[in-house]
Amino acid sequence: MDLKVGATQTYTKLITGEMIELFADFSGDRNPIHVDSEFARDQGYEGRVAHGLIPLAFLSAILTETMGDGNVIVSMETKFSQPIIEESEIKIELSLDHYDERFKTFTFKFKMKDHTTGKTKIRGKVTCVNRNIQSSNSSDLNH
Repeated sequence: MDLKVGATQTYTKLITGEMIELFADFSGDRNPIHVDSEFARDQGYEGRVAHGLIPLAFLSAILTETMGDGNVIVSMETKFSQPIIEESEIKIELSLDHYDERFKTFTFKFKMKDHTTGKTKIRGKVTCVNRNIQSSNSSDLNH
């Protein structure tokens, strides 16, 4: 991704049943909506609902990939519009919204959509700091 305000990048990730199981195990969140397919179907879903933090973990990895080592998330605003069902492929759209040269903070807008239907599942903003970003003219990042 070109680190200039307005630059956009898209990533695709698959949310697997194995990820849901692993997350349930290490987080302790074993809500049946996440771990019991029959229960989830009885609640009106097509399958188990992924924990909301699973796709946000992808966002963390994507930001590090985009910005490099030393990247730290300092704030996040998130709206969950619809659940993500296991074995769904999500398209993550990430765009640089603001760069603060003084504090070396970068604010990105993001949307996570079902790759098949195009419906937005999660949206928000994330701000991170990375003091390793170098530019001969940091104001270039804002243009």
